[in-house]
Amino acid sequence: MTTPASTSTPTPIVLASGSPRRRQLLEMLRIPHRVVAPDVDESRRDAEAPERYVVRLAHAKARAVVECAPGEVVLAADTTVVLAGELFGKPADADDAVTMLSRLQGRTHEVMTAVAVARDGRIEHALLLEIFTDGGVGTKLVRSRAR
Repeated sequence: MTTPASTSTPTPIVLASGSPRRRQLLEMLRIPHRVVAPDVDESRRDAEAPERYVVRLAHAKARAVVECAPGEVVLAADTTVVLAGELFGKPADADDAVTMLSRLQGRTHEVMTAVAVARDGRIEHALLLEIFTDGGVGTKLVRSRAR
């Protein structure tokens, strides 16, 4: 005996990001979603460690959007690149991107991404660290924590 196919559509997640790459990733995975770009100050605080910075921004983006999406799952993330203690922000334009990439080429650097998932005031996050060297890429999950 077969059971009837479900006619309900999956509830989309809310992507708290203005990034076309993050939206594209969800589309490639065919994950139903809608986009709400958060209005968050992305300035780094004085002496803020890179790990704290990306986690704080991922949390801030999730918090900013979860308030207008009660009951929905909100996905937020932030990524930064670190070379010899210097954080690289988003490139201002194509020339700036080329300059950044040329500075990173052949030098060991870190790419840190924090992902936060929120729903109804609960936020969980994970911090992923990728280390790029001449010999390749090493990736590890640094920590995952619920708040």
